[in-house]
Amino acid sequence: MSEALTIIGTDVGGRSNASNVSLSLADRLSGSIRVPALCCGTYGFRPSASRVPNAGTRACSTSGMRFILSCAGPLSTDLDGLEVFFSSVFDIQPSLYDSTVIDVPWRNVTVKPKLRIGLVPEHPVFPLHPPIKRILAEAVQRLEEQGHEIIRLTNEECRIRELNEVALGIFGLDQGALSHVISAGEPVVPALQHIGAQIAKVKQFHKPSLPDMSSMDRLAKLAALNTCRAELKEEYREMWKQHNLDLCLAPPAQNTAVAHDAFGPAPYTIFLNCLDVCRLHSVWGFPADISLVPGMCHSIRASQRVGCYRHLPGWRRSNCTRMWVYERLILAA
Repeated sequence: MSEALTIIGTDVGGRSNASNVSLSLADRLSGSIRVPALCCGTYGFRPSASRVPNAGTRACSTSGMRFILSCAGPLSTDLDGLEVFFSSVFDIQPSLYDSTVIDVPWRNVTVKPKLRIGLVPEHPVFPLHPPIKRILAEAVQRLEEQGHEIIRLTNEECRIRELNEVALGIFGLDQGALSHVISAGEPVVPALQHIGAQIAKVKQFHKPSLPDMSSMDRLAKLAALNTCRAELKEEYREMWKQHNLDLCLAPPAQNTAVAHDAFGPAPYTIFLNCLDVCRLHSVWGFPADISLVPGMCHSIRASQRVGCYRHLPGWRRSNCTRMWVYERLILAA
């Protein structure tokens, strides 16, 4: 515990899911706010880039090679914590302390009684696991019961595959992070190896949706990818306008929590990072039937059945579990 009464070395999601931490800050690029929130049962909000000050944070990328910007955002055990964080940060004019911040003050917005909500569909290349499908279906049902209008979007409109290919193509132009690891003589962490293997499988079994850029040099490839990204962002703007949407409902990932180093790519977070739109992860459902398993701490969630996972590629028992820290298991016992 620090002098400012903050817990050192823990956060709301990710490293420890410490039960006595009500608010923490994450700063990543491809889902490290929303994925920990999903796996640990907390709220997470990824704002658009340059809204929350994060200048001076250490980055693995080569200086000047950041084209899809990372952003800082909060994880909290409740929604009020997110509002407290953003209103507090925006009210102090963060642009006075960080030249990269867009200086827009906190605004109180009138909430519409009825909303038009776009539903982002499951992509066939990234199939959703049963719990995610169930949660989305329950959310849609409850929203419709409250009078909100659900607009079911198509994969042709959402372009999840194309946006992932653009993002991964841009990420791949900078080998700075890997060069740091190699120069230090460190092994590549298993999580990164697993992500690379999963991306390779997608390329093996599915034709790319973007034109072949293998013959281009890095500068020409960057220009082509930036052009594709701009076109996709324009298509999204037009789709939003055409359907007169207030917000979209989408899966946070294709699965729930898995074993360490086995999460793999995060297509349902990366496509939104490529668009640079804000996103809230909301808690839905609670774990039940605490079980202790040698070598692993996990909780089987209510209404989940192990058998319904066996047909999925790369099925593992941990795919139907939700990770918990030792402290919570001890308290539950």
